[in-house]
Amino acid sequence: MSVDCSSAPKAVLAITAGSKSLKLQIQDKAHVIVMGADDFSCDWKAKNVAVNYRESTESDGEVVSLEIQ
Repeated sequence: MSVDCSSAPKAVLAITAGSKSLKLQIQDKAHVIVMGADDFSCDWKAKNVAVNYRESTESDGEVVSLEIQ
């Protein structure tokens, strides 16, 4: 996982699951549900995560909640 926070307050998570890559949007990083961490961080890299998201296309979606493992 990597995070792009260049369009505040939005963030984009780049997630790899097996051979599939996803770009998941967070509309407001201050209001995303995060478990396993106190707050969302733009500095996260190479973390194992579980993500609940709404799929918009085959490789894109919108994050509902995020769990850092």
